[in-house]
Amino acid sequence: MAICERLKSAIEMPLSDDHAPRFTISGGISTYGMDDNSITSSEFLEGADAALYRAKERGRNIIIHQEDE
Repeated sequence: MAICERLKSAIEMPLSDDHAPRFTISGGISTYGMDDNSITSSEFLEGADAALYRAKERGRNIIIHQEDE
C-alpha cells in the first residue's frame, strides 16, 4: 500500500504551472499467497478488479486493498 500511495502522490503532482492538467489514479490491490489460505490466480485478479471498482465508486484518486472492505 505504501508504494501505491507514493506512486499516486507522484502522479497527482502538476507537471508545470497551475494551468497544467492534473492526473489522478485509482487502484485496487489484492494479495496472493501471503497466508495459509492461498487463493487461485483467478481469485487474485478478481479481488484486485473488485477493489478497483470500489475505489472508483468512492471517487477519484484512491487506492483500496481487497481486504479493506
